[in-house]
This record gives sequence, structure tokens and C-alpha cells, in this order.
Amino acid sequence: MFASLHLRTLLLSRPHDEEFQGEDTQYRYALFAGRRLVSNGKAPFNALRDLKFDEIRIAFESPQQSYFDVFNTRKGNKKSENVFVRKAVEQESVFDEKFEFRTKLISSNNLENTVAVVAFDVHDIGALLENTLYEQYSHGLFAPRESAIAALVSRGTDEPVIACWSDDTTVIGIVVRNGNIYSRKIRTTGNDAFDAGFDGIEDINSINELMQMTESLRTDGKRLFNDDDLPIIWLGKTVETLANAVNQDESENYAEYLSRDERLKTDIVHKLNLGIHSSIEEIFVWPELYGLIFCKPHHDFSPVDYKHVAIAHRMARPLFNSSVALASVFVLFGSLINLYANSVTSDVDAKTATVAANLKQVQQAWPTTIAENNIKTRLKEERERLDELRLDNFVSWISSQTPNGIAITKLKISPKHKSKTRNTKAKTPKIPGQYVVNLVAVSEGDYERAHKAFVRFVSQLNKRTKLESPLMSFEPMETTSGKATFTTDLDVNAREFIGG
Repeated sequence: MFASLHLRTLLLSRPHDEEFQGEDTQYRYALFAGRRLVSNGKAPFNALRDLKFDEIRIAFESPQQSYFDVFNTRKGNKKSENVFVRKAVEQESVFDEKFEFRTKLISSNNLENTVAVVAFDVHDIGALLENTLYEQYSHGLFAPRESAIAALVSRGTDEPVIACWSDDTTVIGIVVRNGNIYSRKIRTTGNDAFDAGFDGIEDINSINELMQMTESLRTDGKRLFNDDDLPIIWLGKTVETLANAVNQDESENYAEYLSRDERLKTDIVHKLNLGIHSSIEEIFVWPELYGLIFCKPHHDFSPVDYKHVAIAHRMARPLFNSSVALASVFVLFGSLINLYANSVTSDVDAKTATVAANLKQVQQAWPTTIAENNIKTRLKEERERLDELRLDNFVSWISSQTPNGIAITKLKISPKHKSKTRNTKAKTPKIPGQYVVNLVAVSEGDYERAHKAFVRFVSQLNKRTKLESPLMSFEPMETTSGKATFTTDLDVNAREFIGG
């Protein structure tokens, strides 16, 4: 599905060699009205204020700590899957601090799901957002450039493909299918490359470096899809690198690479239907820019608090228009009454025409039914998202609050329902955002030690939940001093665990 068929969408990508200079920072941009390209080029951020648009989509350069992979998870609901994914990413030891991730279900069977995972350090994402001046605008999506490239390439083919992209300082290679990144290789130049954990090289666009990367990606393609000859699409400056190699007659393989690349690009162009036939080459020079139009919500790394700002921003204009329209209506009624009271017959026709013209403007300014429904839908989706318990955050928190010597043996989470009415057969509705967690924990040792441990545990749990009917039982045992069992129900508010 196209990003927004009825909106003017501004796509932005900051060139790697451009330092952040506030509103003077240069951005590569493309403005679309539906599928039609209105304008594109390179301009400072402050000049983009003059463009009329409804949303911004921004491609960002992946920070030093980043993670792209596809793996299998145990079959379960979305919450349990997120817990599994978080633990799996943590075991890779990619991130030193808190990270955010997005998942996309690829396939499923009776036992497990296959998901694509992208993750970034939370602080890195925050810094990147600040460098885009995003707070001044409502925008639809903030995605890594790898995801944008994958979305563009997959728009033209359902088969697995290798995509290679480079600029003056970085080369990226991905194995992608249906918009999902199965493998990623990245190399960059300069001394900072080693600090970033990448292989630093002198000439990022040398043909030897490019071929080494593609061979590594072919190996991944063989492992993932049992195909050691995946087609390669060359993007950014890689095309120039290959063309130079062909001109120097270094290898006939390079010419074949370009020939297959042209066939693949032709297929992609035919299926894109973007309506920018005069700028076809531009698409493949800046795929991270034009691919944004095909990115989906699971690519978005906008923080939760900004999404609230974005929704408020989108609501402000139609509400303002409504206020203006209401005021105009009262003015029009006043004008009509004045005409009637003064019985000014000589210019009634002229003034009536003026009133009619003003009334037409009021009708145009009044929000349409579609706009009102869109606002209601967005608010409903946001309310539902806030009312859904982040199981990964909740489990992580409760684990961190559990004292040493106590082991949690049961966590049963259920939506909280309203109290039953006199009609006991009536189904009681759920309370939005409220959950009941049945918790069972055990501790081995003497009674006094177990009692003190559970008193500390209750104190910790009370910080963000409400305990109902806590009970501790103690069972003496022959092999140890005894075993204490603690049971309780926790009243949990989902919004307490939005941010971890």
C-alpha cells in the first residue's frame, strides 16, 4: 500500500557528508502529492518551510550500535514474542544500554514464528531525532535508510535479492526479501570506523572492496535461501564504481553484473508506478530517500512521546479550521440580519453574492467527514496502544525488583473486568489499560529469612502496582529449613510501563 494516497508527503535524507548545522543543514528531499512527484532536490531545512506538506518521512543513518536479523521465536502472542526477541538481542551483546526494537512477522507454523528484527540504542535514536528538528513538524515515519532501501527494492520483486549501496564514506550491503532484511554488511572509512565497530578502509568505492562485500553476501544468500547466485542491484555510487571497472576492462563479470542490474531495475520501475519518469535514475541514486514512501509502520522508530505531539499537531489544523468556520457563520448571519433590518434594496444582490462567496469558503474550510473519521481512527489507535500492557517492560521491571533468594514461579496476566452486576449471566466488560497479574513466588530457608525477603518484595511491588490479598505460607522441610510460598494478585496500569 502506498504511504498516503491523499497527502502531500515530504521525504528527507541528510547526506552523510553534511554536518548538522541547525536549520541551515542541507537535506536531499522529494515532495509527493499522492503518487505524483511535485519537486525534489537539495535544500537547507529552513527553505523547506515554504513547501506545503502534510507529513514528513525521514531516513536516518544507522548509528554505531544497530542490529538487523531474522530468527525464529516460540509460538505465542505479541507480548511473549517481544520478551523472547528482547532476550535474544540482549544475548548478542550489541547494546551497552537500553535499546528499542521493531519486529515484522514473516511466516508462522504450529510451533514457531519467523520474525525480522531491527534494533537501535535508545539514546542514539534520540540524538538523531534532535538533529532533524523533528519537534517543529508532524511527521509520519522515522526509519533507518536500510529499511527504506529494502522497501524500494522489494516493491519491484518478491524474490530474494542483494542490494549494495554506497556514498563517499560508507558502503552497505543487505540481503532482502519482501522488505525484510535477512543480513546486513557495512563498512566505512576514517578513524571513527574502528570506534564504531566497522572495518575501516581507505577507499570505500574501490572495486575490490565492493566485490569482497558481495561475496560475503552471496554466502549469506546460499545459507538463507539455498541460492549462491542471488541477483544484485547496485545503488548509489556503486554503479559508478562498476562502470569504471568495466571501462578499464578489469573483468567481464562486471559488465554482466551491470546487465543483470539493468534488467532488475527495469522490472522495479515498471512496478513502482511513482509517476516520475523524468527522474528514474534519481530513484536508484537516492534509494534511501524514495524508498521511504513504501516504508510501513513497523519501520518507524519515532518515540512514543513524539507520536502524541504529532497527533496533536494533526488535530490542531482541522480544529482551527472548524473554529474559523463557526466564527464566519455567525458573521454571515449577522450580515443577513443587518441587510433585512435596513431594507437596503439597492445593493442586496451584490451583498448576497458576497455572502454566498464567503459561505463557499466556510464550506471548504470545514473539515470533511473523511478528515473527522481519520482523526477519530488515529485517536482510537493511540488509545488502544497506550492501554496495551508492554509485557517486556513489565517482566523486566518485576525481575529487577525481586530480591535475591526469591524465585517467581508463576505470572498469569489477565485483563481486569468491571464488577459483576445483579445479572450474573451478563458478560462484564474489560477495564481499558487495567490488568490483573496472579503472582506466585517461593523462597527456601528459615521462616524469619523468608518473611524479611517477602516484606522487601512487597515494598518494591507497591511502587508501581497495587497488591490484592497477599499471602505467605511456610512449609517445614527435612532437607532444608523450609519453603515459603508467596501469592498475590497485582493490579497493574498499562501506562505505568510504557517507557520501561
